[in-house]
Amino acid sequence: MKYVLAIMAFVIGGWMGHKVVMQSWDGTVYVFLQSDGNRIPAAVNSKYDFSNLRGSALANASQERLLSHAKIVSEPGQIGIELGHFVRRGQKGLKEFACTSFDSVELEFRSTSLFVHGHPPTMKIEGNCKFTQTLDKIDPIWIPIAKIKGEKPGNVVLEYWDKGKVTITFDNMGGQWPDDWELYSARLYKQGRPQQIQISSKDINRILKGDPIKINFDRF
Repeated sequence: MKYVLAIMAFVIGGWMGHKVVMQSWDGTVYVFLQSDGNRIPAAVNSKYDFSNLRGSALANASQERLLSHAKIVSEPGQIGIELGHFVRRGQKGLKEFACTSFDSVELEFRSTSLFVHGHPPTMKIEGNCKFTQTLDKIDPIWIPIAKIKGEKPGNVVLEYWDKGKVTITFDNMGGQWPDDWELYSARLYKQGRPQQIQISSKDINRILKGDPIKINFDRF
């Protein structure tokens, strides 16, 4: 207890004017600072801290963390996709959470049950990269399937605001909504900047080992 209080006193003394917060992540307690709306890890000791990695090692660890801890959650009429969260080193050389480095999530699904002119319809989902619920999970990107099925099928761009803005783009569509979809690619990126974490279909197969992330429209 004295040790924890000493850490808190040091952080507060060295960072006057910042908000100090303690929160649990996968059983580990973190002390982090909050300034200008961003949460900055100040005391991190976890297998999900990749701030010491560079190049291909960082890319592989980031991809693995995002997908191997992905989870599908559901609510009436919609499903959400959670991705794993982690700590990396930002452009200023300081540790930061992935959703501080990147502000957007993009998930591309392809139909496995319907083909149009020999090619599968695609569904691209774009939402905000946030971690308001827990530190170790990116907030779910919600897909309002019941509302989508109420729309006329086609090559369309749909926007919904039920749980934050989500943009869903359908391409190579026919005259009906496909029932079965499978994750084909994913990425985290920063609006207006080239930096990103890209996950290809090959990466997905490698990480998930033949157990793909699937969505079924027929349930809604």
